[in-house]
Amino acid sequence: VKQAVFDSTARYALANFCASMKSVIIPTTSKWHRLKASDAKLDDDGEVKKYLEYATDILFRTRYSPQSNFALESDLLFQQLGLYGHAVWMVDDDIGKGIVYRTIPAKEAYIKRNDRGQLEAVFREYELSAQEAALKFGDDLPLEIKQAAERMPDRTFKFLHAVFLRDNYAALKKDFKGMKFASVHLELKSKKVLREGGYRVCPYMVPRFSGIAGSSYGDSPAMQAFYDMLTANEMGKTI
Repeated sequence: VKQAVFDSTARYALANFCASMKSVIIPTTSKWHRLKASDAKLDDDGEVKKYLEYATDILFRTRYSPQSNFALESDLLFQQLGLYGHAVWMVDDDIGKGIVYRTIPAKEAYIKRNDRGQLEAVFREYELSAQEAALKFGDDLPLEIKQAAERMPDRTFKFLHAVFLRDNYAALKKDFKGMKFASVHLELKSKKVLREGGYRVCPYMVPRFSGIAGSSYGDSPAMQAFYDMLTANEMGKTI
């Protein structure tokens, strides 16, 4: 593929796009947002202001800690926005350590929005080696994967992570059924449910660069300039 590339303008443009988006939206050298009370009447309360400033400090300290991966994963997020027009961003808990950010490859995720444009469900198809699957799911795996973990640990298998609004949501439940979003991990070949849980809020976010009417996905600068890129490449090839 690289031998067929004769013009690198688009490649440099993507790097400039990512740098511009990051410097404007989430500049590393400053606190680029603050917390506010949901009740506007508390905005002038000194104690409330002090608490919110303290909470903001903790949030930024956690977000930019080395184990959160926020800085690196945000670069990947803006790359996908520039290329595909939407990006899948996962914010999950690393129990006992803090928050972990991850940009999910766009090809892995299928999303559903409701009639108000709000994210309602994410279905992510991903691959793990037998060894990785054994570490993640343990004895819940089908026999075939357990055997592969011992004999062919690098052999890959497909899994599905489904996160969706729970139909039987019961807020007073103390287990995962009391969480608004259901979380299900499934091994695709056997259709076996490996892990079931939940989230109080959706752990996935799917920002769009430019919305498309009637679509859950988005339009991107790369797609808008696609034919110009082809033209520039043909001109470079001719020269």
